[in-house]
Amino acid sequence: MGGAAWSVSDPGSPSGSEPNRKGRPDRVLTEMTDLKLDLRGADPALQREYWQGVAPTAYAVRNLGDRLVPLDVRLSIWRHGGIAASRFSSRSYVVARPDENVARHAARFVKIKLFLRGGAVLFEGGRSHQLDGRAVYMIDQSRSWNIAYGDHEQLSVFVPHGLIGYDPHRFPVCMRFSTGGGVGRFLHAGLTAFLQQVHGTDDSDAETLEASFVGMIRGALEGATMTARSDEIRGSRLKAMCAFIEARLADAELSPATLEREFGVSRATLFRDFHHLGGVMNYIRTRRLQHAYNELAGSDGRRGIVALTADRWHFGSASQFSDAFLRQFGARPGEIVGMQRSLRGVGAGAQPAAGRSDDAPAGLELTQARLKRLYESFTE
Repeated sequence: MGGAAWSVSDPGSPSGSEPNRKGRPDRVLTEMTDLKLDLRGADPALQREYWQGVAPTAYAVRNLGDRLVPLDVRLSIWRHGGIAASRFSSRSYVVARPDENVARHAARFVKIKLFLRGGAVLFEGGRSHQLDGRAVYMIDQSRSWNIAYGDHEQLSVFVPHGLIGYDPHRFPVCMRFSTGGGVGRFLHAGLTAFLQQVHGTDDSDAETLEASFVGMIRGALEGATMTARSDEIRGSRLKAMCAFIEARLADAELSPATLEREFGVSRATLFRDFHHLGGVMNYIRTRRLQHAYNELAGSDGRRGIVALTADRWHFGSASQFSDAFLRQFGARPGEIVGMQRSLRGVGAGAQPAAGRSDDAPAGLELTQARLKRLYESFTE
């Protein structure tokens, strides 16, 4: 491969199966799985082929933008009983759960994510959600979505619906637990501690760790249900102000003073209401960036589209817009142009190319097979 840096560590391999327990995937690995993978430095086409081959019919993988760039995936993943935990980093790419893949593979589990650096944008049902290090996210894998990742590193835990009492009919595709709040901080600390402990843990401790983590997530879901009810009462003013902002984002004069006049509130009240959102102006800027992202992703790539978008959403210059966009999404505006149009072609037919794996070092195909089996135990 001419200096490629494939590397793999496979200290243990899954074997056997056991009867399905309530809330567990249909295929449960009876031994702990602890795998490490580093694709950095390998040929970009081979990297994409390899990563698509891990879950070829449950997910679709493509590059972000038109250029074929290396994914540079680096993965450490641990599995015991009903859950799996990973530390994962990569450069920009897109992963999708198209409708046809959802119909083929139910994938009745959630991924709980914490970004250590960078972030992503999740698209589902005509909506978009920014994912970054300011929150812990719970993303349902049984429904359709696309996620565009920037250069990032994340901690992630796979948990079957049944283990935590998750009902897709009650909860949204993407749940956000802000680290500005008590529950988010607790989940952040718990997720970080869990990932620090799992590697190298023996079977007896693994059972205890798993039970503790599952209990924490169950509590967060129950709390989210109660919080949603109380927010309907306490958050009516904030919702009204956010709706007002959304309707006037194109107004260059929109500011905290505008809200003070419109709603008859003090600057101190605004500070309290928007504190968890980073303040009024940060919220306005974030919403404008999100609209800009959606416009660029759905655009036809005509000349000057980035500068026009920067001007429409009241950024002082194209360079200022580009820097703010990069901080928010982990990618430059030009990398996003036309992305949603190209995503329409991403579907279940995405398969790894044939005949390329001979370039990989010995043991890599076996590791891919074990990773594939791990994913299949959740998606089948």
